[in-house]
Amino acid sequence: MNLPKLFVDRPITTIMVFLGILAVGLVSLVKLPIDLFPDIENPV
Repeated sequence: MNLPKLFVDRPITTIMVFLGILAVGLVSLVKLPIDLFPDIENPV
């Protein structure tokens, strides 16, 4: 069975896969370290 046919025939599976990828992306975004004031060296 090819992949597009699988996702067309099983819409619940498609939604669950999409929500899983979305959840992993949101968790990754929240845990992404963002430095508001990074250490910089002024040129002399």
